[in-house]
Amino acid sequence: MSRAVFHLDHADRKSLAGWAYDVDRPERHIRIIVLDGTEYLTEVTANTFRKDLEVAGIGTGDHAFHLALPSFLQQGPALRLRLIDADARAVLAVITLAADFEPADQLLGRLDEQLQRELGEARAQAEQSLTARTLLDGMLPLLDRLLQAAQPALAESPLPDGPFQAALAAARERFPPVSLREHAEPRVSIIIPVFGKFELTHACLATLSELPDTTPYEVILVDDGSADETLLAPLLIRHMRLLRNQSTLGFLRSCNAGAAMARGEFLYFLNNDTELQPGSLDALVALLEEEPETGVVGSKLINRDGTLQEAGGIILRLADGVNYGRGGDPLDGRFNYRRDADYVSGASLMTRRAVFDQLGGFDEEFLPAYYEDTDYCFRARAAGWRVRYQPRSAVIHLEGGTGGTDLTVGPKRHQVVNARRFLQRWRKVLLGHAPAATTIEVEKDRGAAFRVLFIDATVPTPRQDAGSAAAACHIRLLQRMGAKVALIAASHMGLQGEDGEALQDAGIEVLHHPFAWSVEEVLRRRKDEFDVIYLHRGEVAVRHITTCRALAPKARLVYSVADLHFLRLERQAELGDAGPPPAVVVRRDAEMAAILQADAVIVHSPAEASVLQACAADHVEVVPWAVPLVADGPGHAERQGLLFVGGFRHAPNGDGILWFVQRIWPGLRDMLPELTLTIVGSHMPAEIRALGEQPSITVAGYVEELGPLYAAHRLAVAPLRYGAGLKGKVIEALATGLPCIGTPIAYEGISLPCIGSVQAAGEDEFVLKLAALYEDAAAWDAVRQAGLAFARSEYSEAAVTAGLRRAIGSLEPRGAA
Repeated sequence: MSRAVFHLDHADRKSLAGWAYDVDRPERHIRIIVLDGTEYLTEVTANTFRKDLEVAGIGTGDHAFHLALPSFLQQGPALRLRLIDADARAVLAVITLAADFEPADQLLGRLDEQLQRELGEARAQAEQSLTARTLLDGMLPLLDRLLQAAQPALAESPLPDGPFQAALAAARERFPPVSLREHAEPRVSIIIPVFGKFELTHACLATLSELPDTTPYEVILVDDGSADETLLAPLLIRHMRLLRNQSTLGFLRSCNAGAAMARGEFLYFLNNDTELQPGSLDALVALLEEEPETGVVGSKLINRDGTLQEAGGIILRLADGVNYGRGGDPLDGRFNYRRDADYVSGASLMTRRAVFDQLGGFDEEFLPAYYEDTDYCFRARAAGWRVRYQPRSAVIHLEGGTGGTDLTVGPKRHQVVNARRFLQRWRKVLLGHAPAATTIEVEKDRGAAFRVLFIDATVPTPRQDAGSAAAACHIRLLQRMGAKVALIAASHMGLQGEDGEALQDAGIEVLHHPFAWSVEEVLRRRKDEFDVIYLHRGEVAVRHITTCRALAPKARLVYSVADLHFLRLERQAELGDAGPPPAVVVRRDAEMAAILQADAVIVHSPAEASVLQACAADHVEVVPWAVPLVADGPGHAERQGLLFVGGFRHAPNGDGILWFVQRIWPGLRDMLPELTLTIVGSHMPAEIRALGEQPSITVAGYVEELGPLYAAHRLAVAPLRYGAGLKGKVIEALATGLPCIGTPIAYEGISLPCIGSVQAAGEDEFVLKLAALYEDAAAWDAVRQAGLAFARSEYSEAAVTAGLRRAIGSLEPRGAA
């Protein structure tokens, strides 16, 4: 236990003086480390005797210190020094020293004089067959400090004529100055090791300076012995941190050295032959923020000609690396979903600082370079971290721009040597990898427990319709069961914007045109890949289940009906609005034929299960979808008005709300004159929008977030006159604590204990029950609590997962000829 008392008597850019004393351990002389930000500067031990300290009872008086600061700190930008108790690892003080710059004319004159002297000596050494680098190594630390200090002065004063002015002018003409963003507290440290080829470094940093990304970053340029314009980097690149290696360390050690001086919580290793595309930096950070179990993430690498270079790396059994997707189209759905990768290329690799420290950085067993990134990813995974590919981070990479491409000469030869080392270390792990790249589409998702092709009519839009909410929920839970899920939208083959991209971000492979053209085309190419084919909605199963059985006879066919369309048509016909009776019969026969071909049939309510079982379908499972519970919300008195929610592509919703406004609303307004109605839904036709012209009716259209509306209204209404299946508007209202008055069709398959209070069969009963529940706070709260309890029991993720396991887990394929 230590309790240090610290006092600073004097502080300027030349020296620090004061005393430090450990109250609990007076015999200890505190060793003080001085940091500039996170960079080590110097240290001193507080062990000097001062009589005044002895008189004051500060131990035996030998606890003072006086520290001369390094000369290069005496001029320059403002300093923020941290004084650390080295043993206790505690901060003793934080000192800010104001900026102090040498006048520009004096500084530039001294710089020119120094350069002339050093370059002259270097020339003489070169003439004696010595490398100019030998002398320049000793000169570079001073040169860098002078150049860094010169930046503010050069912004104000022109350069005097001379060799240095000419050299700098030539460099600036070729490489226009770049100003990076300056962040006092960077979240990301971008570490760029370089060895010459300043034209690549300049292009990389120029692109970085123009990114619209908002993540605070710092750039650490690690120079491993450059002899080109990299020497002038401080005058050409503003707001970067420069580390000059005193001797050539190689790529691996340069990366580790850069990491040692990094301040960010995320370390981003970036080759200098790269160009980040907009959003690429933010996307890497977003994945690490959203996935706390992920320790390493890498980018989609794109060739200069626009073709794909790599979409996450794959390692085969003998340690051969496969750049997955090489030569493909970067927009292809196969390459645009988040997934685990064997490794991600060190050309663009982000990792948590904590993980890097835990693993001890890149292993020097792989000096000087190659396979160090692959080994790092394998070690991270062995330590319990995930390694992920993030397609939203697109980076152009001039492959071989730094190290070349010839495996027999230069730095690239180490790739062959280190592959052997890697194989020796990871041989047992690699036994589980494929021996060759012949099954690469399977190998890229090696960790999947089973593989599902999910076929829907469109990309699910869960915020717009209940069928999509069910599909999105089942996809998500199949993933949690260990499935790798690929989705194809059979009727609308596009990616469909944000909804398709959200699935990709969730790790779903979305197959879309122009890279996939039909269900049949996909199955002919990948027929042996899928263990389960999940057909969602009647129109999909009727059209495609025979093709699926023929082309993928080993796959389990699961048909989720969403709702029984023929049943909906029969009920619509009873209202005189479903076309001629033969059309209903044809639809019934088509749906039943699809049901009988499936290995398992999923319905969302017990009512539909009963209908199918009466038709001799004995392989039916009741599997609803999960809805999130919102147990806390305003009480009866804090709410007002009625709410209707429904997507208007689904005909029963339009019919229901029109019937409600025309036949029920007038009676309600007579009983409750202040009552209001809000109508919400996507794809709203003109006749529904026209309802907003009536007093106290608000037509809101599509609303992105329904939570505030559920919380503000006192009752939901579900006035459906026909339909089939589980009604999303009802179960979502119950799960958010909003009592819902509905017809028997609306509550079909929902065995709510208090069903008598909320189900209304006719117009008069609807008016009376709604008005009673609207006014009675105690009854309202009882229904609210009953609805929450029912939703918790029936529509939880655990209950839905159990149903999916029953439907998928134990059935053998039927009819596989």
